[in-house]
Amino acid sequence: MAEQEKCSFTEGRQVNDFLHRLYEVFPPEIAENLDKSRVGMGAAIKMLYDEKGPITAGDIANKLEISTARVAVVIKNMESKDLVVKTKDPKDRRVTLVELTEKGREIYEIHQQRFLKSLQVVIDEVGQDKIDQFFETAEQMKNIFYRETHSC
Repeated sequence: MAEQEKCSFTEGRQVNDFLHRLYEVFPPEIAENLDKSRVGMGAAIKMLYDEKGPITAGDIANKLEISTARVAVVIKNMESKDLVVKTKDPKDRRVTLVELTEKGREIYEIHQQRFLKSLQVVIDEVGQDKIDQFFETAEQMKNIFYRETHSC
């Protein structure tokens, strides 16, 4: 990573707890019906970062549940910014492999650190009591919603 100040949180456990609780209350299936046209470069970069190696453009389309045409646009955009490199699969020249560049990895890590730092500020400024109350209220709302939508 570039000479970038790494954020170290004395309250890192709070951030992890907050995210864990957030995903418990708002599981991914709730977001599945969101407009998939918003899936773009950020989602692709995170997926490529997590893969830690080249993957096919088709895999990106399948995992992000977007069209291969949309993936082609996203990859071209990322390639123009030197965030990814495309290569042909030596086993099958019809297949395009995509991998993050070092610059792409660094940018992801910088954005991730900014996100975590911002989340810690939210926790610090809002306070743990209000965050706990938020999650209790959200859980109650979720339970009522599920009860009402699954009662037929």
